[in-house]
Amino acid sequence: SCPSLKTISLPETITTIGYGSFSYSGLTTINLPNSVKKIDANAFTWADLRGNITIPDSVTELGNYAFANNSAEFNVVLGKGINNISNGLFSGCGNLGYVQCKGEITSIGNEAFYSCVKLSKLKGITWNNVNSIGTKAFFNCNALNGNITLKTNCIVYEDSFENCPLVVSK
Repeated sequence: SCPSLKTISLPETITTIGYGSFSYSGLTTINLPNSVKKIDANAFTWADLRGNITIPDSVTELGNYAFANNSAEFNVVLGKGINNISNGLFSGCGNLGYVQCKGEITSIGNEAFYSCVKLSKLKGITWNNVNSIGTKAFFNCNALNGNITLKTNCIVYEDSFENCPLVVSK
């Protein structure tokens, strides 16, 4: 925990952001170098990230709850290396505005966007490529609306879209 930490410059040689590295910090901005391949679980949980955050194309793994419970207003662009939106990735991020996915998303984990009440746009997801959507993945995402069509064999839990106005069909 380091609540006075607001910004940090990471070296171009870093490949992994470790478990809980910046959790409970006052970190407001982060520029991730292209050398980063993995962001472990809880790396930025309860930080104070704001603005636009870009996950570089080099990142191929985002740990569970890596960005959970950030309360500030922010948007995220997930690079081409991300194919799985992990469990709880943005859970509790009530001021998350939009997420843009540059990679081909094939699964969305449990509680991935749980209570992201201001999430209004998910850009770049080809819903017909998604194989599974976890339990409560979009619970309480009440600003997210529109229509999506999933492939017929996509695994979707009964409560995946609870309290979310998205119209989902197969």
